[in-house]
Amino acid sequence: MPNPYRDHQKAIVMTSHTIHHPIHGSGVVIGQRFAGFELHVRFSNGRERYVRADEVQAEAPAMQELDPVQVAHPTRQVCSGPPVPRGIIETLRLGIVPENRVQTFTFGRDAELAQLQGWLTAEDDGARIIQGTYGTGKTHILNYLRRYALKEGYAVAFIEMDTQESPFSRPKRVYSQVAESLTYRDALTGRHLGFKDLVRCAVYAGLTRTHPYFSHLETHLADEAVWNWIMAREDIPRPYDVNHAYNSLPGLYNHGTAANIYTNLLSGLGWFCQHPKLSLKGLILIFDESETLFGYQTRDSSVKSFNFLDTLLAVANNDPWMLGHPQDRGFITSSYAWNIPFLYQPISGLKLALAFTSLYNAPTAVKESLIATSVEQIVLQPLDEEALYHIFEKVRGFYRQAYCFKSDALPLDVVFQRVLEKTQQHDSLRMKIKGFVEALDLLRLHPGVSPDEVLV
Repeated sequence: MPNPYRDHQKAIVMTSHTIHHPIHGSGVVIGQRFAGFELHVRFSNGRERYVRADEVQAEAPAMQELDPVQVAHPTRQVCSGPPVPRGIIETLRLGIVPENRVQTFTFGRDAELAQLQGWLTAEDDGARIIQGTYGTGKTHILNYLRRYALKEGYAVAFIEMDTQESPFSRPKRVYSQVAESLTYRDALTGRHLGFKDLVRCAVYAGLTRTHPYFSHLETHLADEAVWNWIMAREDIPRPYDVNHAYNSLPGLYNHGTAANIYTNLLSGLGWFCQHPKLSLKGLILIFDESETLFGYQTRDSSVKSFNFLDTLLAVANNDPWMLGHPQDRGFITSSYAWNIPFLYQPISGLKLALAFTSLYNAPTAVKESLIATSVEQIVLQPLDEEALYHIFEKVRGFYRQAYCFKSDALPLDVVFQRVLEKTQQHDSLRMKIKGFVEALDLLRLHPGVSPDEVLV
């Protein structure tokens, strides 16, 4: 029986390894899973993630999208703008700002950005909560923070929390996402590098010698099985080999109780990053969709979720208490790693940014946890009209470049207000951005017709 997803994936790999995703941009296919249903893609920003095969398109220079105006009026001369603005508009059409345009597409958030920038330089202030309802631009702010931190010399990992794939109750899966998404900019070349590059630099600099896990890379830098182990790509605790070649590796367990193993690994990475030999400032962990913390869970899973998050917070705050024997710290630990402390060195080099939709209706257990009672919150409010108009002008500028559509003679204030009226029942910034693009589409496809007649 034909599989459309598999056929689509094969077509992409056969025609071009370079693809385009409407949200994440351009990337290179480096693998697949689930019989081709999902592709493993390394995107141009250095991040790797799995995306559905039917969500991407192969980038083929010979292919050109037909403009609706040209289809409707074959004799009309249509100006096709350069491909970059067209790609930006196609992403904006989804209500999403392309990640590589986030810093120039941010308006009305000066106070929030100043808070985040000040937090990055504050010592022993390990976490921030970014709170905002759906559509207020929460993920946009996280992407801004990510790009800003990279520019300022931090390593950054972006973790998309999921109740099935990477819940807080499964520390190994969370750590695995960190390893897969970790990115930093090389100070000399400006290139984006990843987890393996960072760990290799730490090994060559002699920083891993006393670490209970990373020290094993020193004699296995060319062994892919050991890299898969340290990146937690498998559920088994260590690589399997018929000759028992990997029995000396300590186990990386997939138990919810193994918080001390993974906070130790994460604080090790952070300590490497802030060390003068690596010329970085630290490691920022950005957690999107953190409200999965109070999603549907069993009581056991909930306890393990809070245990991991609270220990991670204490480690990020460089709590010296976390340097001691793990079983005496008052937290749940792994009996298989009874001697592994939560914190590797006195300075963890970690900072946590956690995005929540809202903590107002959260369960009591959330409100009483360390993460809710001791972490400063940045609450995102809907943008004011002035900021929205700046966004409208920015969208209009890219639209003009993409379609050579001159809209200066149009009553732009009327167009802007009409979009706000149509989306007034939503505080969603995403809906407003989509509305701006769709309004310009209608005006372009109906030249000579007044906005009052088209935008109904």
